[in-house]
Formats: sequence, C-alpha cells, structure tokens
Amino acid sequence: MAARCKGEGKSTATETASSFSANEKTALKLAKKLREIVVLEEQAKDGHKLQLNQQQKIASKDSVKEEFFVVLELLPPVSEVVARVQDLVSDLVNLKRFDEPPPTTPSERKHFHGQG
Repeated sequence: MAARCKGEGKSTATETASSFSANEKTALKLAKKLREIVVLEEQAKDGHKLQLNQQQKIASKDSVKEEFFVVLELLPPVSEVVARVQDLVSDLVNLKRFDEPPPTTPSERKHFHGQG
C-alpha cells in the first residue's frame, strides 16, 4: 500500500486562489468588499452606530461596484470566479434597476426587463 502525503488529493483555498489570474483575484477581492458593504448597510439600517471607517467603506460602494463590473467584463465567461460571484452580480443588477428612474419609452422598458 502506497503511503499518502498529508493533504494529498485535497484542494485548499490557498491552492485554488493561486491558480486564478490577477483579474480573477481582483474580482474576488472586490466581491468580498461589496458583500462586507452590504452587511454594514444592513447594520446601519437596523440602527447600529457605525465607526468612521465603516461609514467610509459604505461611501465607497459605487466606485467599488463600478470597478467590480469592469474587472468582471475582463474575465472569460467560463471562469470559475464568474460562477462564484453570480449571486452578487444578480443582486447588484436588481438594485441598480431600482436606483434608476422607471423606463418611459417602449425600448427602455424592453431593456429594463432584460430583453434588450
């Protein structure tokens, strides 16, 4: 019987992360930041007093979100990272729709509902 090395056959988070491209790593870091911001927003909504650095993090949401989507566009559609952040992408796209004024023309309504 062959001796097995400790941890052989197991993939650790570090090993998996090291196999990602620079853009994939950036996308994961930005996704983590956005998830943290969502938690902080919920805490603030529930009446928790946030520290200054937490308020600053919330204030950075738009720029982080913008950078996240730019980096996401650079990833290949088959990237494992795209699948890992799909829930966040869906939430952010839905939130963006509510932040925008309602569509007024038929073509805007078609695009708004994801048909354009």
